[in-house]
Amino acid sequence: MYLLVKAKPSPPLSSFPDALLSFFQLAHEIYSVNKETKREHHEMTTRAIWLIETSWRIGAPGGSKLAMSTPARKRLMRDFKRLQQDPPAGISGAPQDNNIMLWNAVIFGPDDTPWDGGTFKLTLQFTEDYPNKPPTVRFVSRMFHPNIYADGSICLDILQNQWSPIYDVAAILTSIQSLLCDPNPNSPANSEAARMFSENKREYNRRLAHEIYSVNINEETKREHHEMATRAIWLIETSWRFGAPGGSKLAMSTPARKRLMRDFKRLQQDPPAGISGAPQDNNIMLWNAVIFGPDDTPWDGGTFKLTLQFTEDYPNKPPTVRFVSRMFHPNIYADGSICLDILQNQWSPIYDVAAILTSIQSLLCDPNPNSPANSEAARMFSENKREYNRRVREIVEQSWTAD
Repeated sequence: MYLLVKAKPSPPLSSFPDALLSFFQLAHEIYSVNKETKREHHEMTTRAIWLIETSWRIGAPGGSKLAMSTPARKRLMRDFKRLQQDPPAGISGAPQDNNIMLWNAVIFGPDDTPWDGGTFKLTLQFTEDYPNKPPTVRFVSRMFHPNIYADGSICLDILQNQWSPIYDVAAILTSIQSLLCDPNPNSPANSEAARMFSENKREYNRRLAHEIYSVNINEETKREHHEMATRAIWLIETSWRFGAPGGSKLAMSTPARKRLMRDFKRLQQDPPAGISGAPQDNNIMLWNAVIFGPDDTPWDGGTFKLTLQFTEDYPNKPPTVRFVSRMFHPNIYADGSICLDILQNQWSPIYDVAAILTSIQSLLCDPNPNSPANSEAARMFSENKREYNRRVREIVEQSWTAD
């Protein structure tokens, strides 16, 4: 049995705060993301075991790192086979293709806990002293936990003074999975998480929901937008070369459409951080876009959808830009329209789509309450920043489930 950290029984679903009920429902909605990750890890492990066993039998060329002559490498091969033959629930791991001393792993959040639905990536770096000394283990995924440092390092006794050579990779990963739900706030690596876990469990669980789904859903949204952009650029370039049938809107004969095609290529080749956008399949004059909330701000983790409607006067006149996602911001109207100078009297033809989206992203964190489109948000931003930030976080959470 690999469970080395005593786990407290999970509370029944009904005892969690109401705000988390939708969080558990959402776990089922993104289960497809976890299934895809599991599939990828299955393929990775199949490929890795073939590479490792082949090099073990016939010897890797040039004295490759895969040579199995040392006790540490032989032990890691046994760990790997055991992990594949009898994998504990909710963990997956394999060596990198050309280096059995460096592993990639995934821990899936335990069911019916605030971590449910999460997909957390780690690396394990072994030395030739293994199993006499533990590996260096770090989360690659961003984590919010009392016993996980900002760099992903883990404060866990079996990785430090309580290590024993009997522990294998499965035991390490299972212990870390158990630690997620049973932290030790008296030995904190993250003082904010430890304090919140001890003093305000409701807020701690809400923060976990924020962290889990901002990562999972943002990655899925980015993937969808990449596919949309790839499809759109093919459609646009094809119609540009051969002409769309029936005088389609995709004809590229006008200055506005040619400029939008350049904007689109530039956005794909050198995308600013946290924005994504592409024309609709059959209309380069109408774009869909996503702005991801800036890191380390109240907007962090949000996925905010917009539309941009251009006219033949572009770039001499700005597009009409609206948020589709619900927003709470001093300079955003109830219908999603945006009060931003570069979309009005300060517009210039030098601005392209990337500049527009980047300016809107900056506006999220730097509003102008003296020119309000939402008087309640403007007043709250000026007079009660704490309540304003709480309302913003509600909007962020709503963005995860909005159609």
